[in-house]
Amino acid sequence: MKKIYLLLFTAFVTITAVHAQTGWVNYKFDNKLSVKLPAQPQKYGQNSQKASTKDSTVCIVSLVDLKATMQMDSAAIAASLPTTEFAAGIKASMFGQMPGYVMGEVKVDKWNGNYSYTIEGGNASKKLKTYTFMVVIGTNLYALNCLVPDGNTTKDKDSFFASLKLN
Repeated sequence: MKKIYLLLFTAFVTITAVHAQTGWVNYKFDNKLSVKLPAQPQKYGQNSQKASTKDSTVCIVSLVDLKATMQMDSAAIAASLPTTEFAAGIKASMFGQMPGYVMGEVKVDKWNGNYSYTIEGGNASKKLKTYTFMVVIGTNLYALNCLVPDGNTTKDKDSFFASLKLN
């Protein structure tokens, strides 16, 4: 029995060590959410911050005030979140900000009881794949976007997305 516990403990420590991201920094969106980034973030556009890994994977975090952007009250925003029209609006907005990218379908789900949206895509000419995870809490949309060069693994993207947590 002791050997089984020792084996399980060793396996757990090994898995934890393999998946640990050394040097990543904690980034707080606000008092609601935080995420780990591969380096100190730099301002990127009006509502975003970005940081890159050593192998050129780019991690971008964005915070959008839906109330101001959509010019709707919080009840109307909450009612729109599960609709296909809202998901289509997210995709259209991404197309407008990412010319040359092809995007897949938006997958609507829930994360910690809040509506979430996942979309993947790519840009063949830039040789990049893009992965986006968004969650709406109250009237704020929090977005994680990861640009992964062709040939790179998604290990850093997986760590980035998995680090998202409620404060």
